[in-house]
Amino acid sequence: MENNYSGKVLRAIDFIWQHFDSASHCEGFNLLVEAAREDDADAFCFLGRCYLGPEYVRDTEVFESDDEKGLELIRESVRRGSATGVLVALRCGALTPSLEEEMPFANLREAFEKVMIYAQSGSAFAMYVIGNAWYWGDLLLICPELQAKFTDVKIYNAVAWPSAVVFFENTFERGLGLAFGNYQEIYDSGLARIPQTRFEYYFNILADAGDPDICNNYACYCSKQDDNQRALKYYIKAAEGGNVNALYNLGSMYYNGEGVEEDSVKAFEYFSRAATQNYVNAFFMLGCFYFEGTEPVVQDYAETVKWMRLAIENGFRSDWKAAGVLAVCLQNGLGTEQDDDEAFELLEYIVESGNLDNFWSPLDGQLCAALGAAYAFGRGVEKNLATGLEYLEKAIRLGCHKALVYKEELVGSDKGNNR
Repeated sequence: MENNYSGKVLRAIDFIWQHFDSASHCEGFNLLVEAAREDDADAFCFLGRCYLGPEYVRDTEVFESDDEKGLELIRESVRRGSATGVLVALRCGALTPSLEEEMPFANLREAFEKVMIYAQSGSAFAMYVIGNAWYWGDLLLICPELQAKFTDVKIYNAVAWPSAVVFFENTFERGLGLAFGNYQEIYDSGLARIPQTRFEYYFNILADAGDPDICNNYACYCSKQDDNQRALKYYIKAAEGGNVNALYNLGSMYYNGEGVEEDSVKAFEYFSRAATQNYVNAFFMLGCFYFEGTEPVVQDYAETVKWMRLAIENGFRSDWKAAGVLAVCLQNGLGTEQDDDEAFELLEYIVESGNLDNFWSPLDGQLCAALGAAYAFGRGVEKNLATGLEYLEKAIRLGCHKALVYKEELVGSDKGNNR
């Protein structure tokens, strides 16, 4: 197809980037392999993208991540005369000066113009590539004469991003949602003056097309618009498509009763499913279930310790929350060997991070009681009765009965000297 990609490549693009099941992805990949064996230059470019990880292709269970292999395939597509390969290589940093000398194009503009012909012939992927050239500023390298005109990024974006929007919206009309993240940034910037109704229209049609990631993001958007019923619908759609964020978000909806009746059993089910896919926030939530003994589980401090440690070790963003629960367990020997030193390290981390007052009731009181006990009795830190009593008083005000017990123990044992 002189003015577009070959039939096999077009079908492969559809299977890989416009379908969301593994069987389609495998079929698309096999088509690219066949086309590459037939010396289809564009097939090498798209095969390369399949190896470059989740930024370039979604189904990492089907597609092996191998950056070097992917980049070499893209470089090979350039040598063989793929205009798309030239622009993709430019975008991913693979177009070196030596490779540029090897390509069978007089310059970048010639490759750009060929991809533009594909776009004008109706190829959604070519439209995406052209739109990206405008969006990312690659056009300044393709057309060097523009560099003198656009010396400021903000000035360039004000001119270029509205042009990118035209191409992106055309890809959306054809069911290709790869550019939606870039489109959303343009919308948020206000530079292209995209009406909210138009933004929501494209967001909705792409979610309906079935991309699990876009479904999840659309559900999040609906939730922020207080449309929880719509959010629930698209979270379920995203979860069915394998989006782990949606599993966690569904768990949160049922846990908090947002748009649905509060249901801790369903919440636990969704959090558990997310945890099996190593979703870190779900580790924390499962730890909370076991710490509090929330239905359908019974209180189990050993499970609490396990999940909180997993959350911390895997980079839970609010690790101070997990640290707080773990500190209480360690100081009291709940589900683990009692360890004042590690407990105080965690408590000190919470204080130093400025998050002591950000916990939920009743844990806020328990943390203050733990700090009070640490200082008042010298558990994991040098004894300081005044500081210990200060934390205990705060814990008592927060309704922590254990802090009152600690205070009575101090008074009753006549340990009033600060050593």
